Amino acid sequence: MKKAVAFTVVLSFILLVFTSCKSQGGEKVLRDFITEFYTVDQSDYDFYEKAIKGANESEVAEFDKAYETENKKFKPYLTDNSYVAFVNDRLSVARIKNFYAKGNLAEVKDIKISKSSENEKEKTITYNFELQLKEKNKDTKKEETTKKSGTITVINENDTYKIVDAIPINWTE
Repeated sequence: MKKAVAFTVVLSFILLVFTSCKSQGGEKVLRDFITEFYTVDQSDYDFYEKAIKGANESEVAEFDKAYETENKKFKPYLTDNSYVAFVNDRLSVARIKNFYAKGNLAEVKDIKISKSSENEKEKTITYNFELQLKEKNKDTKKEETTKKSGTITVINENDTYKIVDAIPINWTE
């Protein structure tokens, strides 16, 4: 009898956790993508400097590989169509450009996400987000907090959430 009760409790707990994870999946994908997209570190700077300086003939293959790697880190978060738009719009590079122009590195301090709407038939959820970024100037070490906000729609395909809408270019402003 004790084993049956223990088994039922464990099974109920697993189902609760699984259900919770599935319902939070879209929000988690969104949170992870935003964190990856808005975090600009030294390796991003190094990549961007190569991009703007151009590669000589012997470095083209190395740069192409670095560019592919830079884009691929966003692929798990995006539908195939969104990924194509992301790559075509060069958003992996554009996201670095404005921070680089100011001489700043950036890290996400806080993200607030709220569900805006849900379409069960199309398996989509639209979220609004607000985030706070800590920007730190590489030379002066001065820090400032900036805010950004937006709306993103995710779709549930085969129990996996992906960002479905084309990435707005104003995200890089």
